[in-house]
Amino acid sequence: MLDHLRLERLTQPDALLRKGAGGGIDDANFNACVMQAVDYVSGGTGLSDIPECASHAITSYCISLNDADVFAEYRQELMALVPEIVGTARGLDTEVRIAEYAAVYAAKSAEYAAECAADSAEYAADKRAIWNQAVTTLRGMIAIAKEVVI
Repeated sequence: MLDHLRLERLTQPDALLRKGAGGGIDDANFNACVMQAVDYVSGGTGLSDIPECASHAITSYCISLNDADVFAEYRQELMALVPEIVGTARGLDTEVRIAEYAAVYAAKSAEYAAECAADSAEYAADKRAIWNQAVTTLRGMIAIAKEVVI
């Protein structure tokens, strides 16, 4: 369940996502990764980066995006997806569907990244495009978990 008061805490100026798990979230401090933020807004302590309310496949994917140095400048954009990630925990069949979806798009993203690497003069624009594809993949994974037609 989403705690809207805690969700408001994520809009404060000091609510900046960090690489790796941090010390947690409270009224005075924000030292957390994206999955700790999910744990916090779902009523948890904000210390766990593997919240019970989230799909394991989505959690793994989010941790990878959150911790990727190449995407550090975009990390904060994951904050907007925190409320959507809450409630994605489902059974094994759904986890398999989510993982299959991610695998297909990971292959497409890798192919695109290889094409971009061939023309490194436009690296910044290409990096943004790859990030956008990764976020689109995450949105698709969330949609599958919530059984929404995408």
